[in-house]
Amino acid sequence: MVTRIALPSSTSRIHSSLLDLIRDAVDQPDLTFNMRNLHLPISDDYELILCRGTDVATVVGHGAADIGITGYDMAVEWSLEYDLDLDIRSLPSRTSFVTFATVSGRTVERIYTEYWNLTKAWQASSSRWADAELVRLHGSSEGVIRTDERSAGVLLVTSGVTAEVNGLDLTMPLLETDAVVVRPKGSDHRIGNIDPSALPTLGMPTFVPGR
Repeated sequence: MVTRIALPSSTSRIHSSLLDLIRDAVDQPDLTFNMRNLHLPISDDYELILCRGTDVATVVGHGAADIGITGYDMAVEWSLEYDLDLDIRSLPSRTSFVTFATVSGRTVERIYTEYWNLTKAWQASSSRWADAELVRLHGSSEGVIRTDERSAGVLLVTSGVTAEVNGLDLTMPLLETDAVVVRPKGSDHRIGNIDPSALPTLGMPTFVPGR
């Protein structure tokens, strides 16, 4: 039986490192993709499906793929949106943070966010910013946050350089994120020599009630 693996496409910042991981796992050192080749049978046992990193958990959760690799932040966002749990297993990789950022001393009335569901869950647990308006953006929000003098933002921070250039203070990390393997609860699918059952399990963030 063929296992379908979802992976972020070549436009994703984590594509190269994850493709290297797949190459090693399935012993296919010359495995490669191009922008048009988004589905690739790579052996009698595996097929790769490329999609946006933000969609890997969705593809796995709805059964279009058996297993996937994406960021922990994306797995949490999907689980909160659909109120469903995936089996999420940690992979060693470079760590980034989903962070609440603003300018010190501001009165925050509005929060721009790349993470709609995660931010709503965190906001519900916060007495200080519970009443702020949420505005959904899709990346590169640092400049918007800087110019709106009543705002803050929830965004992905890797080096912190972009936030610093835009004069933002990284006030509070909400979530540490790195690469994870995701599969449906109870699944035994694996990726070559990567056995998710042997990897650490990750649950939902502590500010999500009952999860």
